[in-house]
Amino acid sequence: MSSKQVWKNLQNAFEDSGLSRKVGLLKDLINTSLDNCPSIEEYVNKIMSTAYKLRNIGFEVGDEWLGKLMLADLPDNCKPMIMGLESSGFKISSDFIKTKLLQEVTVSETSAFFLSTRIIQL
Repeated sequence: MSSKQVWKNLQNAFEDSGLSRKVGLLKDLINTSLDNCPSIEEYVNKIMSTAYKLRNIGFEVGDEWLGKLMLADLPDNCKPMIMGLESSGFKISSDFIKTKLLQEVTVSETSAFFLSTRIIQL
């Protein structure tokens, strides 16, 4: 048996790309909730990595759908951002939404820092 055959056998043994694996990952993707993640970064990373795993086993996850999935679980105070995205005319994609969400977190953290610094100075 060649090393290539041994590698192929190991790959087949440990790479589960069957229906159960696909259903399990799809369930993880759909059930990922902002409430169950400690931060927006973790939420975005979990969705993106699960979609990546699905794509690697032959289950194509639409990029626009993935972007909308990230928006679907946001709290009501994010509705203005969603309405802004809707009226902007930008094509929704997972990378665009991921970047937008992470930018919003950075802006919020920076604003909170400056506000707390100003309160301390007063």
